[in-house]
Amino acid sequence: MKKVTKLLAVLLALVLVIGAIPVSAASTDVKLKKEKKTLYLGGCKGTKSNGKKAKFYEYLNVKKIVENYDSKTMEFVLEVNEDKGKLNTGEVITNNSKGRITAKSVGTVYVTVTVRKKSTQKPLLSRDVKITVNKNADKDFTVKGIKDGGEYEVGEKLTVTMARSNDTDYRELLSDDDGVTLTKKTTKGTKYVVNFEKAGTYTIKARTYQSNTYKGTTAEKTFKVTVTGGAEPTTTPEPTPTPTTEPTATPTPTEAPVGDLAIKQTKLNAFVVSGVKDAASIKAADITVYTKLAGTETEAPFGAIKDVSAKESDLTVQMYSTFDAEQIYYVKIAGVTDKALTFKAANYRKEDIAKIGITNTKVLYNQMADLGIRYYNADGVDITEKVESIIPVVTLSPSSNITDAFVSGNQVYFMAPDKTCVFEISITKGLTEYGEAITLKNEFAVTSFEPKSSGLIYTVTNDDSVYLKKDDKLGTSFAYKDSAVIEALFVYDDGSVKTLDQEGVDYVTTSNPDVLFIGTKCPTGGYYLIANNAGESTVLFYKGGANGKFVGSAKVTVNPEKKPVAIDAKVSKVNLNVNPLVGDTLEITATVKDQYGNALTGQPITITQTDGTKTVTGIASFGGFIDGKLTVKGSDIVLNSGVPGGAIMATVSSGSLSATVTFTVANQDKPNLWKVNSVPEAKNIQLNTGILAGDAKPSVATMSVEGMNLQYFVRTENLKMLGKNPTPAMKASEFGIATGETAYFYTITKDGKLLESVTGTLITNVGGKLTFQAFGVNEKLEAGNYLVMFYSVTGGDTTSNVSILDSRSITVVDNQPAPVINRKAEKSANPSDIDAFNECYEIIIGEKALEASAVKAVNVHKDTEGRRFFESVTILIHNDIYGDFIKEYSIPNSIGLIK
Repeated sequence: MKKVTKLLAVLLALVLVIGAIPVSAASTDVKLKKEKKTLYLGGCKGTKSNGKKAKFYEYLNVKKIVENYDSKTMEFVLEVNEDKGKLNTGEVITNNSKGRITAKSVGTVYVTVTVRKKSTQKPLLSRDVKITVNKNADKDFTVKGIKDGGEYEVGEKLTVTMARSNDTDYRELLSDDDGVTLTKKTTKGTKYVVNFEKAGTYTIKARTYQSNTYKGTTAEKTFKVTVTGGAEPTTTPEPTPTPTTEPTATPTPTEAPVGDLAIKQTKLNAFVVSGVKDAASIKAADITVYTKLAGTETEAPFGAIKDVSAKESDLTVQMYSTFDAEQIYYVKIAGVTDKALTFKAANYRKEDIAKIGITNTKVLYNQMADLGIRYYNADGVDITEKVESIIPVVTLSPSSNITDAFVSGNQVYFMAPDKTCVFEISITKGLTEYGEAITLKNEFAVTSFEPKSSGLIYTVTNDDSVYLKKDDKLGTSFAYKDSAVIEALFVYDDGSVKTLDQEGVDYVTTSNPDVLFIGTKCPTGGYYLIANNAGESTVLFYKGGANGKFVGSAKVTVNPEKKPVAIDAKVSKVNLNVNPLVGDTLEITATVKDQYGNALTGQPITITQTDGTKTVTGIASFGGFIDGKLTVKGSDIVLNSGVPGGAIMATVSSGSLSATVTFTVANQDKPNLWKVNSVPEAKNIQLNTGILAGDAKPSVATMSVEGMNLQYFVRTENLKMLGKNPTPAMKASEFGIATGETAYFYTITKDGKLLESVTGTLITNVGGKLTFQAFGVNEKLEAGNYLVMFYSVTGGDTTSNVSILDSRSITVVDNQPAPVINRKAEKSANPSDIDAFNECYEIIIGEKALEASAVKAVNVHKDTEGRRFFESVTILIHNDIYGDFIKEYSIPNSIGLIK
């Protein structure tokens, strides 16, 4: 009896302690699964082989490479790492909210993936991912050495080349004729030898592929050639085959030709274009949907495209906005049709309802259920969204006397599962000319069901702030002396789930209290677990108290207490510039791990410079680790006198555990610096030259501008522009410098095309200062993607030393809305053309009308019939930063006629 009393006292003390101890959520062990990823510009073009699509992606979903990421408690910070000891030669776009890295230009880019806790902003992970961006397969490939329609001799050999650029293309030359022999000379199929062995007419095909393992053809060129000469082959007549009873082979079906294009509206905000060849390759950017302004031919884009999907040759386009009733819409698809397809949008009045339907034919019993009534017009377009609020009466009734269900308004209630009833739905959508009701009816069979539990899913976690979701990664163990929570969901055969509370669980215990004890209930609905010893125990769930119904169990393993067994230390880069003018830094990260390979937080970490390196290179001043990270400034490294640089070695320790890190230091001058007004240095810069309408002022229209000026400084006066890409094969004279002379050059490409020179005042080079200016006098920088590459060149007699110094990407966008010119009056007797224009027309930019004083000039001309037209108008836009911006806009003849 004393033993029982003592045990009860111990258990009571545990319960009291548990109730008093606050629960602390330990950080989730977030890991990076991959540190390298290849992306492709534009992604897969929709190529198929044997029914499968090529898996070449334009973007990386970072969640897929981060283990244990939880979007409810964590967030991404994605940044291009600009100093990896190697130059970032490509370009990507990062999106923190979507956790996405998207390819933008060919090359290699290092992106730092940081995962941090939303509530505290505490970093849980910070690692680099090497992104390699390749071109997609080039459809405009070049074939040399053979001509379509060419004539050749028997025995003649051709060398056919299909050059590759730095992309994913693989080449293939093929012919099904036995009079032609093709010999591949390169692994990737860029060179073939063609041998003509017999006279005849042959077809030779050249193809380019997505890759050498995935045979998805992206482009094909055909060459029909004639071969003459050589001995004429003797023809032996083939014997007449003896008929057999063998069945004739079923011919292989050929691809059905794609018919004419047709367009049809399918929903209030969607339409389908049929007969589209290679429909799967069409993207939203290829499609333009627009209406036409009344009385003009000005095309006004309509809304934005929400989704594009394809099934065989049918292309479905869904918009964010609904189509206006009886409005004509025009659709163009780049690469498919230059002539617009048109459709008249469906009307949505009560009288347009032609059919009634429902979406729910199976409903849960023992609760009121909505059948999901839908209304369709004669063309099958679902117009429910527009008409359901204007239908005065909907009658829902059983088609015969039933005892298993009843109707309440527009809902049904079944009193038992597995019952089927037929319901009639009717509406009155109008009256005939004689006052008789026009009624539309339909009948539907509806079945009731009871969901049945098909199992229990559960997880053991050390964080009570995240509730278990059906698709969560499940864990069934935790370590002794760690806090833990068990959460569970009951899964039903209809796909629904119930929590412990929803299932009615009110008593939880364990099969082995010596190992595991159940604590209090946590806010998410789970239960705290208290480990008494290492081992296994089963958690038992009941509803109706300790003597109630058993509803499920979960096996939990308690592992031995975590112990630090290893320390991992890394540097973010291998080279550190100690020049204080540069401000270079590197980061040392250290992680203490337990015997299960998991990171242990809160462990003390120290760092000391290893003896022996102090007298060789210099002395490093290290700070302390914070959350496993330490930033080392180059300016904190003091090099020994007369030493240009060398290796710094340091020992990172935690208790008896230690690891060594090494990095190289040197005192180097930084040759360049970008400056964007007062914005810090950046690799990828965006200029917005769009002028948006603001409040009107007297005489001018006031606008706001987001554009900035960009300036690049080089510490030399001889920065020059090259109109071609520099190569080591170029001589000093080709660079315009003397042999042995070192000079600095730059190249500019716009949208992938190398510029031979720049004119005007927006891109200038004065005294070694390269400037990109958003606005000039009456002009602004043209939209596009600019890439500036900087080189150091030491010229030679036959070859030169060419080194890439740096690169910058500048994206110029122009979101300025086009002016809309509206007619206000039919004619004017005013002798002044400008006054007549202002009397008859108004100009609207960004939903605001410009004042008459903004019109600075109009251009008027006569046609062959003597009619006068306004041909163009020049308007003045004033901006406080950049002054006056003047722009001329053409006026369509349909609205420019002066009557």
